[in-house]
Amino acid sequence: RSVICNALQGLVSEDLVDTFNLPIYACPPGELAAGVERHGLFAIEVMGLTNPAPWLKGSIDMPVFVKHVRAAMEGMFNSQFAGEVTDEMFKRLVPKLEEISEQIHGVPRKE
Repeated sequence: RSVICNALQGLVSEDLVDTFNLPIYACPPGELAAGVERHGLFAIEVMGLTNPAPWLKGSIDMPVFVKHVRAAMEGMFNSQFAGEVTDEMFKRLVPKLEEISEQIHGVPRKE
């Protein structure tokens, strides 16, 4: 289960969580390359990972991170759940993400 589903646990029915659709898709590099090659008008010469936050040193400030996520996605959550449910979910999300912050922080970064 996702961290968000775990944060919603006990706030709403499992059926309501299961019907929630967060329309985000991150295309894996291989799929992107295959699509470009199939199109035929472009060629990928180099593909690699980038550091999305080169200024970030040390651990991630989870309360600030969650505020940014909330600013971008709160409307999608409020369309499915009551406002107070969304509020509580984002409150619960901070400690849950802090629990796994070592895994998040352990992702290799390009210096």
